[in-house]
Amino acid sequence: MHLTCRKTKILLWFIFGSLTILTLYYLQLLPGAYRLYSIYDTTFSNELSLHQSTEKVNDATLSRRSNVQSAWTCTGNMNYESEWRTRTCAFKNICYNKKKKVFQFYRKPGSIKTPILFEPKLGHIYDFHVNNHGFVNLYTRSSPRESWGPTIVEEWLPSADKVPYLEHVHVLFTHWYAPFNPGHVIWEDIGSTYFAMVRLDEYDRNAVLLEYRRLPTKGDSYYRMFQNIIPAFAAKVDGLHNYMNSFNSPLVCFRTIVAGGAIPMFSISNEAYTNGKERILYDYRTAILRHHGVNISHLPSRHRIVLVNKTHSIHRTVRGIANLAEIKHFISSTYPRIQLDVIDWSKYTFTQQMHELYKTTILITPCGGISTIIPFLPKGAHAIVTDFYVILLDADPNIHRRLIGMGDSSGGMLWIYLLQWIISNNKPIPQGVVLHSPWPNLEYMDRIVRYSTDNYLSLKLAYNLRQLAIGKDTNWFEVSDEELSKISPKNNSFEGFPPVYITAGTHEIAIDAIRDMTEIMRLSGVEVILDEGEGLMHTYALFHLWSPQGRYAQEKIRQWTREQLLIGLQSTSNMNRITTNQMCL
Repeated sequence: MHLTCRKTKILLWFIFGSLTILTLYYLQLLPGAYRLYSIYDTTFSNELSLHQSTEKVNDATLSRRSNVQSAWTCTGNMNYESEWRTRTCAFKNICYNKKKKVFQFYRKPGSIKTPILFEPKLGHIYDFHVNNHGFVNLYTRSSPRESWGPTIVEEWLPSADKVPYLEHVHVLFTHWYAPFNPGHVIWEDIGSTYFAMVRLDEYDRNAVLLEYRRLPTKGDSYYRMFQNIIPAFAAKVDGLHNYMNSFNSPLVCFRTIVAGGAIPMFSISNEAYTNGKERILYDYRTAILRHHGVNISHLPSRHRIVLVNKTHSIHRTVRGIANLAEIKHFISSTYPRIQLDVIDWSKYTFTQQMHELYKTTILITPCGGISTIIPFLPKGAHAIVTDFYVILLDADPNIHRRLIGMGDSSGGMLWIYLLQWIISNNKPIPQGVVLHSPWPNLEYMDRIVRYSTDNYLSLKLAYNLRQLAIGKDTNWFEVSDEELSKISPKNNSFEGFPPVYITAGTHEIAIDAIRDMTEIMRLSGVEVILDEGEGLMHTYALFHLWSPQGRYAQEKIRQWTREQLLIGLQSTSNMNRITTNQMCL
């Protein structure tokens, strides 16, 4: 009897142990099974989807199953339905219904509806269309009626053996229907498609770009630019309607559709959009250069100045260079040994433009679409954009309240000259200006009486720099007052200046002239600070990486800048709160 009980206990322990091992084994398999099926779920949250989107759909499994659902993943603002303009999304396994002319997003029939978004005010949102707008935008200036989103259908996803499934990434976009502007086409209309793929980790060199509304006709400026840019990073571009008609099936399904993310990059209010995207922009620009045969590793070995010839513009006052001949003469006489080319880009093919730009070290160009080719310059090149301040004011009349000017040495003198021009032309002045060891004018060095121990900017070097400014063969003492007024600030003309922060070393050659100018500014009612670095040289505040005094000066400037910008923002806010008494009208 005792032996029988012992055998029974051993058998029970064996059964219990086997069940435990089997349970642990299946628990280990469950996460893998969950991952296999959860990728087809429509409840893609932002965090969950980014992880799951790296998994690949098995073609054989998909062709046998008919219950696989559509899925989506997005980047951008997922907290508010109203932020559809900033959202970029990838939709997996959706189909285009040629008869209904809609993209269908498949949800399992009879399944519990899962929310697309959770809106703090509206609660759960279960559709890609809400409040008369879609889920994303397809071009930079979309109105709500021009937004887009797929239509949810409670049907089984069509089997891959009955309808075509397109493997490569397809990107929906629409170009801005406005007068042709190369900047908007390159960096917004087309650029947004590349940026969207990269940001979602869906980049495909064989991607197909689909113009959602209407592909420009051959010979059109838009079409030519499409052909110049798109082959650099994608396989082809086509109109959606034409592309769909190339398939006989009433349904055409896509493994991946990318849409959204087109932002007006040249709009001041969207300036933050480009922050943090420098690498994407650089790679996009580099792909275009390489596509047109430019060897980006072959940098210019000699200086070359290119002056853009654009004497005619629909924006006559700001987007053309009226005194082109005068500028050309000044540059050629001042820098006779440097190659100077005056180029009218309209006479060059796009490929030729890319090659010419990459051989340029200094580009002088007016504002507007023509200036948006600046990113194609080689590393280390410089660009001078004329009338930039006026362009900013045209874009945003209050932007001067968010601007702080800064210049050093002769660049500080240019800021003094610019402020005098701004005031004399009744333009809004910036919120403040920081000047590091500024030249008060071109005449100051003729009045130097003290011996200077500054080894950074000697009197001889200052004279040579002034000679470059007036022209190599020009005698300084023969320069007339009229000629001098075109290149040097007026003495004692500081009325109306914004607050000014000046740094200067007590050992520099211009210290007496800077002190005199500061005192005249104060007498003119200007709020000015002169921060002298005892025993320090010219532009000492710029050497903050090596000098404790420079670091301290930079910290004080940072604090001063914040205070000035805060005053500007408060002024703008107060202006926006002004209301008009209708009885006074």
